[in-house]
Amino acid sequence: MNHLMVFILDRLSDLVTKGEVLQNYYNPEDTYQKVTIVVCNWRKDYVNPKAVQPMVGTAKLEIIQYPLPSPITTFGWRFVERWLQRGVEQLAPLNPDMVWALGSFQFAQLAARVSKVLNTPMVMCLHGRWDVDEQNTIPRWVYAKLHVHAEEESIQAADVVIPVYEDIVPYAKKRGAKRIEVIYNAINAQALRQKESYHLLSPMRLLILNRQVEQKDPSNILRALAESGLSYTLDIIGNGPMHEELNRLTAELGTRGRTCFIRTMLNKTICERMPTYDMFLGTCHYPAITKGTLEAGYAGLPIVLNQRRGEPITELSNDWMMIVEDSVDGYGEAIKILADNWSMRQRLGKAARRQVMDKFQPQNSAARRAIIFRQLARKTAG
Repeated sequence: MNHLMVFILDRLSDLVTKGEVLQNYYNPEDTYQKVTIVVCNWRKDYVNPKAVQPMVGTAKLEIIQYPLPSPITTFGWRFVERWLQRGVEQLAPLNPDMVWALGSFQFAQLAARVSKVLNTPMVMCLHGRWDVDEQNTIPRWVYAKLHVHAEEESIQAADVVIPVYEDIVPYAKKRGAKRIEVIYNAINAQALRQKESYHLLSPMRLLILNRQVEQKDPSNILRALAESGLSYTLDIIGNGPMHEELNRLTAELGTRGRTCFIRTMLNKTICERMPTYDMFLGTCHYPAITKGTLEAGYAGLPIVLNQRRGEPITELSNDWMMIVEDSVDGYGEAIKILADNWSMRQRLGKAARRQVMDKFQPQNSAARRAIIFRQLARKTAG
């Protein structure tokens, strides 16, 4: 197969800066000889193609900037027909053999239009449920409502819709998906070693790995640790709007000297260091299982996560992690129990590795995507 066209909203420069350059992420198993990445972020992106090349493997890389128009002039991207038409005129002559949209925004709608004009197969990844996940504020609710039309068109156009966790499946069906294959976020399995010892380090080493936004606010973890009386060091890897606020909180709590904030780190380095931590701690109120949780589980770390607001998450279970209330007491009690109980740390760590390897299989995500691409190519050729 020759040519894959990938539509994304992420700025490639942000992925490079954050160290999230995963080998062959945009070209699983070197399936394609050429990969065109269409970047549709409304902010112009500048990136060295050499920094992105590992993400397409051995394929020839082409990067096209096709920014979304202003949300003001298009009423929150609701009226983008002219932008879609110009995009089809620019991209269709490149004649891709497959189009792949990594999300369901208006860029996926553009992918659907290109697919339709060329009669080319389309694959689409779904990373959330807009009518459920974006209800926490009025602006996000409005944003979700404006987004529905583009999402429905792209989901219904896709030959295969790939939700990245189970609870998206009913949502995809409701929006009209023809074929659904759940494939969890890919991880760098080659860089992840299995944790060998569950004896606590002194001080114990703890890890929080998340984007620092309101829905992933770890403040209660920081307060619980400050009140715990335990000897620990904490690495917080990630960035976001709450970064400075969290820095100030540790200063107020008197734990700044035990807390290391790391805005960015190569994903490969994170994975290599993962088994050296004693526990993985997280907060997330999106109905999803994060990539960091998959990486921690694959390495065999004991995991402490919060119970999501509203309905429970299918993938999360006390069988392989400790699920607690998002409160100072909830986190504090769980961390103390694990700190005092070697056998529980070992049991949960090994259970986490089994669950992630056998049930979610993120180590096989790229291979499964490649199989889908090949199946669609054969179907089209036939």
